[in-house]
Amino acid sequence: AIEALAESLVRFPSEAAIRQQYARILIDAERVEEAADQFEMLVRNDPHNADLVYSLGLVFMELERQEDAATQFERLLQLGNRTDEANYHLGTIEEDQGNVAEALAYYARVSPEGINLGAPARVARLKAEYEGIDAMRSYLETLRSRDPDLKTPLDLLEVEILMERKALDEALRTVNTGLKQNPDDINLLYARAMVAEKRGNLDLLESDLKHILELDPDNAAALNALGYTLADRTDRYQEAFDLISRAMALKPDDPAITDSLGWVQYRLGNYEEALRLLRRAFDQFPDHEVAAHLGEVLWVTGNEPEARRVWLEALQRTPDSELLQRVMRRFQVHFD
Repeated sequence: AIEALAESLVRFPSEAAIRQQYARILIDAERVEEAADQFEMLVRNDPHNADLVYSLGLVFMELERQEDAATQFERLLQLGNRTDEANYHLGTIEEDQGNVAEALAYYARVSPEGINLGAPARVARLKAEYEGIDAMRSYLETLRSRDPDLKTPLDLLEVEILMERKALDEALRTVNTGLKQNPDDINLLYARAMVAEKRGNLDLLESDLKHILELDPDNAAALNALGYTLADRTDRYQEAFDLISRAMALKPDDPAITDSLGWVQYRLGNYEEALRLLRRAFDQFPDHEVAAHLGEVLWVTGNEPEARRVWLEALQRTPDSELLQRVMRRFQVHFD
């Protein structure tokens, strides 16, 4: 496709539609520098086309050329087009540079529903970090009062931030308040189940996830979460296997579900199948949790050098992972 479009551009160099398609396929092929060159040509030829300007800004962001990206987003503000996106990305650039006040100013210009609540999420996290939890909650409450339709999404955002900051009691109060008004809201039920897991309340977790499955029997996230918790925190391994297998049938390519299935196979003593599944999950998504699981099975099956390598690489990417540190302590593994 790239070759065909390049040949077409030689014959029809002024055809913007061909050049735009060429640029997008270059991005798909991860040839981002070349795509940037194409979008720059397109913007030079059509400087008032907001979609092209926005695309060029995003490409510059991908290349970590923040100054060039900011120039394009400022151009969008001058054009008066795609201003929510422009202000949001200008805010992220300022935030990445540590300019909190400037970032907040840009985010404040984004409508609350703009960028899928991305700006309010950024503002709420900054307020939690620099002004404290009370300031964050006050900000979100102001948004709720302005637009009641955003109440549930903002409740979920608040719970997420409170969990990140380990304020689990406050998170539970927030989600309980939301569920009083919407007792069958699947997202709120799932959020409370995750809070319950962090607080060690497995009865509440199980109750909420089973409630979700009553409302939506094919909810793969609930099936996987309940199955994984039963495999990890109880000895109800066969029940866990059945739940995770149902989730796998619904989403066979989901690495989180593959990881869960590998973990329950390990719990059942099926080490060879556990390794196969965990290696597959790790290839798809090499995060610290999958690394912890894969490393443990490798260690138990006698492949200690590979277990150490998997853990060390994951620890370098996620040095604060409590799960990794816990599993390494259990096997008395230390890295200098």
